[in-house]
Amino acid sequence: MANEARDVGVGRLYNDAVQATVAPRPRVAPPDRALGGRLRLAGRVIRGAGTAPRLGELGQRLDWEKSRVSKQISRMSTRGLVAREDSVTDSRGAFAVLTKAGRSAIEAAGPIHVEQVRKWFIDALTPDELEAMTTISAAVVDRLTRHQTDKA
Repeated sequence: MANEARDVGVGRLYNDAVQATVAPRPRVAPPDRALGGRLRLAGRVIRGAGTAPRLGELGQRLDWEKSRVSKQISRMSTRGLVAREDSVTDSRGAFAVLTKAGRSAIEAAGPIHVEQVRKWFIDALTPDELEAMTTISAAVVDRLTRHQTDKA
């Protein structure tokens, strides 16, 4: 009986987690159309710690196909947010480099993004729930990351 109750609870937890990922949700992206849904990609470009990531590396970080990364970088380049630079050591490689305009767009979008995340996610939880969610999320991400590493 105890196992049945636990299974029902686990099933509900799993279904709620899935629902949370697919449910209609408010925009948490900046209203700036120059960045739009590309904030995540642009953020990965600037996280290169002084060295621009290769496009293939960006795709791996985001779990995107090469063609998707290439198209997004092309769109962002057209808007002047990033520049594509060819690799001097590998003619097949290219880097995405954040431009001054791209950095400005991210800096402007940051506070708006943080405000929206707080409004829709953080403020919905008590401090104890937030602490538990943080612990739970870290455990799930760790397990998924280990699984992905094991597959490689």
